[in-house]
Amino acid sequence: MSQSAQQSASRVSASASSLGRQQVPVFNQAIQEQRDKEAQRARWTNPTGKQPDLSQYSDLSVKVSIAKQEVYVQSGGETIYTMIASTGLNDTTPRGNYVIGMRGDHFYNPAEGMGADYWVRFNGPFLFHSVPTGANSGEYMEEEGNKLGQPASHGCVRLTVADAEWFYNQIPEGTPVTIA
Repeated sequence: MSQSAQQSASRVSASASSLGRQQVPVFNQAIQEQRDKEAQRARWTNPTGKQPDLSQYSDLSVKVSIAKQEVYVQSGGETIYTMIASTGLNDTTPRGNYVIGMRGDHFYNPAEGMGADYWVRFNGPFLFHSVPTGANSGEYMEEEGNKLGQPASHGCVRLTVADAEWFYNQIPEGTPVTIA
């Protein structure tokens, strides 16, 4: 082998070995989504993101993903806002198609020893509502707020306090809801 060929082979070998030693960050979507949910749980009083003014949109619908523990507000089938949520433990949130019904500013369930603010009915006793409030104080239960992003309720769909208030004020009665 000529001297020039040997030098070229040495440079290629040196480049390959230096590349082999570099740590290349690997992006894993599932890990990133989990980190995002953990960060959001720490902010359970705040909106999940920038809340849109729904008066600017038509053909509204709401989709709930039990698998992802997220609620999607859509216009014409396009997602315009995504919220972190907690659905029912042990698969207690009913799957199916519903419509938004009555609403109220607060409820309290003495049998459960908790209540919530900004409730919006979608099916019988099942509601969208804020993180639960405690029995005596009416203050939000931080330990329950920290469960957002994972199943935690008795079947209702829990939202951050700010998202529940926004949902209560923005989603009109009769809006279709799909839970899957």
